Amino acid sequence: MKYIKIIGAALTAALLAAGCDDNDGYKINTTDAVVGFGETVISLKETEEFVTIPIVIENDTERDGDVIVHASMKSSNAGFETDKDIIITTETFRLPPELSTINFEVALNVYNPEITTGRNVEFQITSVSGASVGSNGTCRIDFVEQNFVEGVYVITGQNMIYETRATARVSISTTDETLDNVWLNFGIGTLAVMNFTEIEPELEYDIEIEPFQFIGIYNSYSVYVTWITNSKANDDPDTMELYAGLYYDRTRPVKAKLVRKIEDGKETSLVITIEDGFGLLGILNDSYTWFDNFKPNATMEKAD
Repeated sequence: MKYIKIIGAALTAALLAAGCDDNDGYKINTTDAVVGFGETVISLKETEEFVTIPIVIENDTERDGDVIVHASMKSSNAGFETDKDIIITTETFRLPPELSTINFEVALNVYNPEITTGRNVEFQITSVSGASVGSNGTCRIDFVEQNFVEGVYVITGQNMIYETRATARVSISTTDETLDNVWLNFGIGTLAVMNFTEIEPELEYDIEIEPFQFIGIYNSYSVYVTWITNSKANDDPDTMELYAGLYYDRTRPVKAKLVRKIEDGKETSLVITIEDGFGLLGILNDSYTWFDNFKPNATMEKAD
């Protein structure tokens, strides 16, 4: 026991000495350096789980020492708590003369299934050694409500060839909270464009899936999503027969309707009814094959 105590005391002394050597080795900068966040306002989807915000030192070409920066959460209008909703990995940074930028890293747990807008959190450079705080001493993150149309969907309907039950799993993605850029993903490499026309804000929309879009490669086939039907109306030259009694059209969009239900501020269902028949047509050299295909009135129901 005596020897263990002696060894433990020696290790403690060594660690303390190492800490003192590191601190004594700092030379704090004496030039006119200025510190600030690289961005003062950031818009971020509420589903994001991590963000890095650059902390930048300006006027540092003549720096002669280190700059020590302390940054922390300043405020939130949504009651976010540190170490629970907002987790800062490091609050203190040392930037030697050769380093002018470092990342302030924050883990996020702010997603809320309720429809809540206007939430934000603000960070602040609280103190600096070896520099002054510039005009960019704070950075606010504005959280954007997850676009309601985004998510995973299950398509359910009837197969046009065999008249059996048909299902498929797809996802819809967007770039922001609007419906200006929406894509349908069948999971084989490329996204299909969806165009929305508002009928009732955030509750009802008409949809068109642009005609004959390439959506990827499957089993060496180039696959396209296309309008299909069991009959050729009025000898339409653009409607071509693939099999007996089954036609496709390269020029017609697939039409659908979205209906969303909200109760007590929460989405209870979101269903897209595909009014036309549609399917995935594979083309390899001069051969054709169908993959998933559905009769009119198949539904896409949001699963998450």
